[in-house]
Amino acid sequence: METMPYSEEDKLDIQLSSVSLGNPNQEGGNIGAVAGLVQSALDKEKYTNIVVENALEAQRITQEHLGDKAEFGVSVLASSLNPSGIQGFLASVDYPYLVKFNKQFLNEKMQRVKGEGYRGLGLAVALGKEYAYALLQSHSEEDQIGSTLEAVQAMKDDVVKVRTCIETVSFEEEMKKIRQLTVKLKGLGKNVIWAIEPNKKIGDGTFVDFMTIYDNIKNNPKNASLKFGIDLDMGGLPKEEYKDMFRIMEALERQGKNNLPLFLSLSGKEYTDDTVRTHLPLGNNFDVNREIGEWLKVRQFRGERIPAIVVESSPAEKNILADYGNFLKSFKGGFN
Repeated sequence: METMPYSEEDKLDIQLSSVSLGNPNQEGGNIGAVAGLVQSALDKEKYTNIVVENALEAQRITQEHLGDKAEFGVSVLASSLNPSGIQGFLASVDYPYLVKFNKQFLNEKMQRVKGEGYRGLGLAVALGKEYAYALLQSHSEEDQIGSTLEAVQAMKDDVVKVRTCIETVSFEEEMKKIRQLTVKLKGLGKNVIWAIEPNKKIGDGTFVDFMTIYDNIKNNPKNASLKFGIDLDMGGLPKEEYKDMFRIMEALERQGKNNLPLFLSLSGKEYTDDTVRTHLPLGNNFDVNREIGEWLKVRQFRGERIPAIVVESSPAEKNILADYGNFLKSFKGGFN
């Protein structure tokens, strides 16, 4: 197993998830979010155009706040759109889940949203979003592998970062596909780094347990030819406080330079409001956003490696692009 080779770059790499950008109504909201997700299943070209239109505005907002200090891009869910249509924004690839629509799938989604505190109308809306999000994913192994191949090939860099979660890589049948995919891509001149994020369904919700599972996968002799990195998403570590990300990143680096996360994935803090459990707008985390900017700026000043930022707001959030602007406003308070 190989670990991630880093390069020290002058600019901050900041990305928005293509799923976050998939709402045809820039003001956000549940109806537009579901419509956008369903649109992907019906017409990838139209969905790709929605994502590109919103990405152009996000790029403008990034320039407005950070100027030439940051490089904006999109983390693309491979199965959801046409990579050639968003080629200028491709920054990383989100490896799709394999989803089979059946009674078991519906029961699992129902139990999940109930378990997360939804009820009444909120339950119906949450279930609809889960189903619509599943439409973005792959529904066959051929599409799962083929869409990832297509997305990676569309990227201009020879070294490509593909994001997936600890749940996916915990299954040997998925790892077989990942190993085969890596070999195919290497034959096409692409070297893949698999960035693994925590998932609250796997482990006990602590950083220590996540690292134990991650290290077991990384050190499995079957995976000796794979390169791994970490995508630190605090939402996948429910036993850790959101602000603990700084302590965790420092602990990772103490374990070895190559353990510093490839990505820091950000979404708003979770909260429950009446019938709906959701996320606060990311821009509301003013102090933490500023601290993230400070932490990155200090490291950059010292010539040390910094992770890329991936913003993963729900497409149902009200006015995602305005919230992204608010995030950058507080972030640059520390980064400038």
